[in-house]
Amino acid sequence: MSSASFRAKRNGVSAPKNGLTRNVRLIVPADVQTIALGLPETDARLALLVHEDGRPKGALIKTTRRRNAEEADGIGEALRREWKAVFASLRAEHKPGGVSQARERIDAWRTEEVATALGFDVEISLLEYKARAEALASPAAGVEHGGLVWAERYFGERPEASRGPAMPPETFMLLDRLQVIETSPEAWRDIDGFDTVLNAVLGARWAATTRTIVRPYFAKAWMEVVRAQEQERRYAATLLELAHRPDIVVPRHPTHVPRPGDKRLDELLAAYLAAKGENKDYRAPMRALKEFFGEKKPIRAIGRQDARAFLAFIQTVPSNATKKFPGKTLAEAAEARIKTGDPAVSVTTVRTYMNHVSMIWNWALAENEAWLDKNPFEGLMPQAAPKVQREGFTDEELIKLFAALAPHKAEDHSLFWVTALSLNGARISELLQLRTHEVREHDGVHFLDFGEFDDQGLRIGQAQYKNQRSIRPAPIHPLVIEAGFLNLVERRKAAGEAQLFPKVKPRVVGQKVDWSHYHSKRINKIIDDHVSDAPKLVAHSFRHMLRERALDLDISPEIIDAIGGWAPKTVAAKYGVKRIGMLHRNLARIKFGALKL
Repeated sequence: MSSASFRAKRNGVSAPKNGLTRNVRLIVPADVQTIALGLPETDARLALLVHEDGRPKGALIKTTRRRNAEEADGIGEALRREWKAVFASLRAEHKPGGVSQARERIDAWRTEEVATALGFDVEISLLEYKARAEALASPAAGVEHGGLVWAERYFGERPEASRGPAMPPETFMLLDRLQVIETSPEAWRDIDGFDTVLNAVLGARWAATTRTIVRPYFAKAWMEVVRAQEQERRYAATLLELAHRPDIVVPRHPTHVPRPGDKRLDELLAAYLAAKGENKDYRAPMRALKEFFGEKKPIRAIGRQDARAFLAFIQTVPSNATKKFPGKTLAEAAEARIKTGDPAVSVTTVRTYMNHVSMIWNWALAENEAWLDKNPFEGLMPQAAPKVQREGFTDEELIKLFAALAPHKAEDHSLFWVTALSLNGARISELLQLRTHEVREHDGVHFLDFGEFDDQGLRIGQAQYKNQRSIRPAPIHPLVIEAGFLNLVERRKAAGEAQLFPKVKPRVVGQKVDWSHYHSKRINKIIDDHVSDAPKLVAHSFRHMLRERALDLDISPEIIDAIGGWAPKTVAAKYGVKRIGMLHRNLARIKFGALKL
């Protein structure tokens, strides 16, 4: 029975409008829901807080079976006290923090260790670090820039580290076992000292259930740290090998060749602000760019390795650096932070920095291609801790969802067709922007040609794609064709519509255009009402479903990346229109049981 069927009463007790019974209701806090998921099967509290299908309860509801208001209130108050006592006991058992706090500690450790692995653990000045970073693409250049001094210092502080350029077997084995933990949580037992390292990172006594939940998350973080450490070790080993074996020819990447009209960093930033207007959100990222690269740095000379070095540098900067360390440069503030123990900027802040910087470079590419060849910052985005573990739909859940959407099919509504098209894993925002000419055919295979131009070759004003990887040909699942999708396209063309879903309008806030905002709210409400209100199931779950089912069928991840728009632009180009038949055959291998659209 929905909450609308009740009249609100005091003490959390609600009376049905027919007056027959009275219910007690109490919201279960998010942290308690997370803790409950980790309870062992023998814990009596599990039945109170978790549904039989394994979903955490968002609220506790119990009928008092009393018509008398005073009696119902008394029972309700007692029940709520009892339930709150259970919440308190779970929280007390999981001190000093729950899963979210443990993940925050793991994220902080990962950020610190990766930055340390990339050179911040040795006492070198910012200029020395920049010289080393500029030479990462070419070890020979590293020798010329004094990298041998750094390499000797590196191994002097790590006498046990291998000096060979190949990955040590024990490192390879550790990475291999850490990777397995993501899909086989109990595999952590195969790694000697796994919990010892985890406990050292958490730094305090944590409940067994919390450790159980965060072990796969920690394994992924540890894997990133080991890879960064190995990258740095191999670089140092290569420098030493060059010093003792000058006969080795190291491939050198071409350095920046100045061209007439090259733009400097200060000129790019000034031009961007002139075009977009002053925005306080850009002050900190622009300050970091100027300090790290220097205002006179030609922007064409900033390559991918420079961008990686900038990212590593940003991750060491303290939060609120200007307020906490007034008068200091960011590099000086980063060094002071380590001594004072202040926290570094959060992963969210780092993502914001890198997103703003990438937007500046993308603007430059769009404004004047003569300024730049490519955006070296594209895709350099540290992963944020997921708030919810998403999952794909089961066959039964899909049948329920499309049964609820059946009335919208008769109306040619985007709610039905966009959801149906999502069987190929495309983003909602991509599908909502589709134009009729972008439904194409090649060698008998119909596909979606996501692009930024209309059928006359003119750029579409409000076309918004997540990145260049989104611009691609994508196959349509056979179930969608069988449901009459091509007839919909013909009806739109006959009506003179350019948009496949002409009634859909984006949400525009300032310069931000969001095509999926309104649609996502509506479809997620339908999913909650007719399929499941579990946070793990949302419209975006179609993308998770594509990956999950493709893995079960041993479909190449590269092919799935190309279909769903995860692949780099070079890979997407490889699987272009001429290979759409192959992409279509692989997508058609993914079945959905008895589902009919």
